[in-house]
Parts: sequence; structure tokens; C-alpha cells
Amino acid sequence: MKSIKTIIGVTLLMLGAIGFASCSQEDDDVVIQEKGNLLKIRTSVADSRGVITGTTFQQGDEIGICVTTVDGHDYTGNSQNIRATYTGSDWRLERDVELREDEAIVYAYYPYNANATDSIDIYLNPTTTPEQIDYLQGSCQGVSINNTTANIRFNHALTRLTFAVTKGLNDVGEGVISRVRIENKLMYYMGQYVGEQPTKRDTKIATSGKMSIKTGEKRKITSEEDYFVEIPVNCTINTSKAQNIDILLLPVFYSSLQINVWHGGGIGVILTIDGKEYEFPLSANVNHGSEGSVISTYSWEAGQQYTYPIVVSRTENLVPDTSAGEAVYMGFDGENGKPLYWSTCNLGASSPEDYGGLYGWADPTGEKISENLDEYPSATPPADISGTEYDVARAMWGGNWRIPTSGELSDLDRNCTVEWITQNGVKGCLFTSNINGNTLFFPYSPSRNGTEIRWSEWDTVSGTFHQSSLYWSSTLNKDEPEHASCFYFDNDGNCWIARGGERCDGYSIRPVTNQP
Repeated sequence: MKSIKTIIGVTLLMLGAIGFASCSQEDDDVVIQEKGNLLKIRTSVADSRGVITGTTFQQGDEIGICVTTVDGHDYTGNSQNIRATYTGSDWRLERDVELREDEAIVYAYYPYNANATDSIDIYLNPTTTPEQIDYLQGSCQGVSINNTTANIRFNHALTRLTFAVTKGLNDVGEGVISRVRIENKLMYYMGQYVGEQPTKRDTKIATSGKMSIKTGEKRKITSEEDYFVEIPVNCTINTSKAQNIDILLLPVFYSSLQINVWHGGGIGVILTIDGKEYEFPLSANVNHGSEGSVISTYSWEAGQQYTYPIVVSRTENLVPDTSAGEAVYMGFDGENGKPLYWSTCNLGASSPEDYGGLYGWADPTGEKISENLDEYPSATPPADISGTEYDVARAMWGGNWRIPTSGELSDLDRNCTVEWITQNGVKGCLFTSNINGNTLFFPYSPSRNGTEIRWSEWDTVSGTFHQSSLYWSSTLNKDEPEHASCFYFDNDGNCWIARGGERCDGYSIRPVTNQP
């Protein structure tokens, strides 16, 4: 069975107007001779996508037909969800509908679903093919024995995004795109989440939904995990000409004062290029409201196409690796009395030399940039967040990964030889266990205050250059609860547990686990 599909790849849909699929005159004569009051179907597809038109039906395509009276009742007693198959020249109904003098309304939808009653399911995530179904709905009024042909004009149920992708002039790599994903981002404004729970549903991207057979109205179906649509593709980008990648979505309208697309909110597109993921924010429409407020809007209508140019610069758009690093045992137990294993990478890092993300203390999302201490996590924070709901290492890596306590970080210093080195071109501290000889590299990392990134480095009185870093522990500073304890190290090989900055500051994190 062939189906009318939108081809999602490097080529656009077929250009040109949609013709009418009609019976031949010869066939019409035969039908009239047999019985002149039988319902006949003709179809067209609305051209509502700018330069991209709808597609034609292919032989073997199937639509569903529902015939009702003007007041909404079944027209014949058996005229609901009738399968109609396209022969290449006309539509053949699996059972006849005999028309009377009283008028009927004919509803149609695509693709046919044998189990449909009032609506059909919409599913947007194909697994192995770049093809997405272009769901359609249409209707025709005034059909009767005096007008036996229902000319059904189908409308597109979905919206189309086109990503016009080129390589930046300084981008390196082959540039093969194998997957595209568009997803909701966590919604927050000035450190406050939109809604009661921090979820990725708030911007309304949905994998699935339902479409009314008679009205065409769409209803999204979402869950906590249902926040993106992705498809496989196969194209190579270059610097001279944009490659167009198309993806179909349920229509989206979202308007809020609370979208912050530059700090985790809104909608993003993720491209898998040469095997790695790169994220590009989709700019919202920005309007200025009263008293200097900014209103950000995403509005993608059914049957319309929206094009976004994307210039790939892989040094700027790499998605941090959220998979757990390898676990190394340094020869001593954790504060819980169990063997303690250390990750070889920082949280959010793609290698031991990458400092990863800069996280506020007790922010499980890793997204907050607010300087309001009460949001990390409250005005009365817990004494220790290791392995709790406030532990971002547990939230991102799962399992038994967690932020180390101040005591465990202190034990790392006490049980190791510390050396400031350069590893693969990156400066940092090498910890070598005095117990079993295993090593850990902590890269020199900056801190974050709000959106400002700061490196701790200066000339000392002696004229030498001083560099230092702070890593979060899970332990609150009980004497100064606006602070949490940090692990300090510098280029002189010094290490200790420090007061550090305030809980809202962003520092690196080196996760640990008791169960590798």
C-alpha cells in the first residue's frame, strides 16, 4: 500500500498545483447505468504552504469517508468510516452510499484507520525512514441524489518547519547530518519555572495527537517524556548552498513573558553531524509589551511552512555529553562506609579535559542563572544534597551517581599526591592515589556569576601567574548557609575545602558513585 507522505530529507516536496483526481467519462457512464444515486468522490489538496504545494494521491492510497445528515446523524445507518481506495483515476468505496433528495455532508480524512470513530491518531516520530505522514482532513456539503459527486478539498493538519543548513566558513569536518530533532526546552524566567513542575512539555511540542474526522481539530497528547519530534536524514552540508531539511509538527502557538531562549527556554533544533549532536536555538518572535516587558511567541499554523536558516559552527554548538564517565576507585571509601568510585569526567563534559557545565548548588536542572539564593533550593537549604532530589549529578546521569560530600573531597586531597600539569593541552590538577596508584585529572575551570563567566587568575606579588578553580561539594556551609562548601585547588598544588561563592554561583562538579 502506498501512502501520501511528506518526504523529509534534502529535497523539498513536489512543486506545482494539485490537480483533481476524477473518474474518466467512460467509467462515469458505467456507474450511472448501474445506479445513478451512488456517492462518488473527487479530491484535491489545498495549496497552503507558500512555495511548497501539497502532494497528489498515489494509486493504492486509502482515505476514510463519513456521511452524515445535515443535523449530524448517520446518513444511511452504515455510512461511517468507509474505506475509499484510489485506483490512479478515481476513488472506489468499499461499500456503496445511496443518496436521497435530502442533503448529506461528506467528511474525509487521510490516512485511513479501520478503528477510527470520531478521530484518528497522529504520530510524528518515524524510526527508520525520513518520511512523515502528511495528515489530511476535508469535507463537502450539499451532496444528494441531485449532486452525487462530493468534491472534497483536503487541508493539511500539520505545520512544516524547514531548516536551511549551511556550514560556517571556519567549520571543520565532513558535515554529514544523520538526524534532526526539534524539542521543548525547560521553561523558566529569572530562575522561576513556568508552571508548577519543571517539565519539557511547556512549549507544546508533542510527538502524538488526535485529529477530529469531522472538524479537523487537533488535540496534542503529551507525557513527561514526550517533548520532541525527530527523524533520520542523510545529507551533507557545505558552505556554498543551503541543504533544506523538513520536519512536520502539530501546530504550535505559545506566547509568554517567560520564554528565555538564550538560557534554556523555548524550542531548539538538534542536528546529529558526523556522529555528534549540536544544538541551535530557534528564535521566537519578540514583541514589546507594557512597562518594558518582552513577549516571546512561537506561532506555527497548520498548512504553513516556516523556514529557519542554520549556519553550523561546531565549536559553538556542541551539546554537552550527559552520559556518565568511567568510574575509578582511588583506594578509599566514601563517608557512607562503602567503596567510593570517581568519574573520570566532570558533569556535562565530553572528555577528562573538558570542564563541563557550571551549575548552581542544589539546581537539579542545571539550567538556573538566577542570583536569588532562595532558589538554590530555598531560604532554608538542606545540610547535604548528595543523592537527593536537588543533586544535579543524580538528575543528569541517573543510577547512583551523585555530588561528592566535602569530606569525600577532602579525603581525595589527603590520600593523593597533587600535581599541576598540562594534559592534552589543558591545565589542571592530577591526583595520584597514594593507596593504589590510580589517577584523576581535574581540569582548570572557570566559575559563573549570573551569565558572566570568570576565570580565577592573576599575577601575585612575586610576579608569578596564579590560577585556581572551585568545584562544588554537596555539603552546606553550616556557619554561613548562603554558601556551600567547595573544593579548591590551584597551580601551586594547594588543595582544601573552601567556603567558595554563594549557592547561586556556577561551578564544575566531579560526580562519584558507590556502585560503578
